[in-house]
Amino acid sequence: MWSIVNPIFVTGASGFVGSHLSSLCPVIPMQGDLADFDNLKSQIEKHKPQSIIHLAAQSHVGSSYQNPKSTYEVNFLGTYNLVEALKASGFKGRLLYISSADVYGHAEYLPIDEVHPCNPLSPYAISKKAAELICLQEKAFDIIIARPFNHIGPGQNKLFALPSFAAQLKSIQKGEREPCLRIGNLQTTRDFCDVRDIVKGYLHLLEKGRAGEIYNLCKGEESGMAQMLEGLISLSGLKVQVEQDPFLVRPGEQPRVLGSFAKIYKDTGWKPEISLAQSLQDIWEHA
Repeated sequence: MWSIVNPIFVTGASGFVGSHLSSLCPVIPMQGDLADFDNLKSQIEKHKPQSIIHLAAQSHVGSSYQNPKSTYEVNFLGTYNLVEALKASGFKGRLLYISSADVYGHAEYLPIDEVHPCNPLSPYAISKKAAELICLQEKAFDIIIARPFNHIGPGQNKLFALPSFAAQLKSIQKGEREPCLRIGNLQTTRDFCDVRDIVKGYLHLLEKGRAGEIYNLCKGEESGMAQMLEGLISLSGLKVQVEQDPFLVRPGEQPRVLGSFAKIYKDTGWKPEISLAQSLQDIWEHA
């Protein structure tokens, strides 16, 4: 299906995104810890990959507030170790670093494109922006930066909002809890894209993206959190109450998010194809 030189070496291959990527193409999962430089170097020398996707990360914004040090160690220092191990191994292929649209912070204009100023607000976003800078200064091999917006789909960790809503609804449906959902801030909008579209975008970037460039991956649609919750409640057929949990409300949360995927479409032809209705249906069935 893809003309990329296989196999693709993938960090974080066993995670939510990695599992969907693995369903599209053969991958070699990185074994061990990103903090172990010698292990990274030996794996790279053993497998001699031409293409690498760096997915491994502490990816939950809320958790980054609870343990910022660990977030910085995994996301920033782990990326630094990988880049240094690649240099030490004589790697001459292409690295796709998976950053995050969270690096933009509060939107100064919509839709957010790749030249939008970056003002990372959380430890997670700060760690991702710092890792981007490490990547972009490297000239020994090709590096592309991907900035995915919120991606959703079957198999996502229940720490995240939509799978959490779906899991709570399933528990209510089974009579395991009272018909009350605990939620965070519903007065926000997000640009949700299905993870199965996102991973196809990553492969498009490996194949056709321009070295040294940054690319947004998003749906290009602004959706309210309340609207998404209503969709899941409708799928459940339940009548429930909702109750805001202060613990689930993040400090400095972005009120509105809408991205532009014009650049990646222009350079690679990628565009999202899976509807939000299908994404919600699959999240509900997987919960």
